[in-house]
Amino acid sequence: MNFPQTTSSGKMILIATMSVVPGKESRMAEIMAAAQAGALSDGQPNTIGYRVTRVLEPNGTPTSTFVIIEEYNGPKIGFEQHVRSPDTKAMMKAFKDEGVLAKDPALVFCDELKPKAKL
Repeated sequence: MNFPQTTSSGKMILIATMSVVPGKESRMAEIMAAAQAGALSDGQPNTIGYRVTRVLEPNGTPTSTFVIIEEYNGPKIGFEQHVRSPDTKAMMKAFKDEGVLAKDPALVFCDELKPKAKL
């Protein structure tokens, strides 16, 4: 997987958009709850945040699209540690074996901007 090796802030944020096969949304929620618990455990100390969200229609109805917002203490430490973890490997195996994803996730890697003084 290609990802930035350094960031100016020393942190890296990943926004992953995942389209789920219709009818498999409940299973996706289960898989992501387990992945989130692992990411926020002592086993991944350089994972700062891991938020699992689901896109809503304007009327509030959940869609088949999940957005995961992940924050790491740097790409080389935090993200690589996360990718190699047993929890992430289990998540990826479930996606493949169970055919949960409708297509490959769209991944956006971001650097955090440092706050500035008031204008």
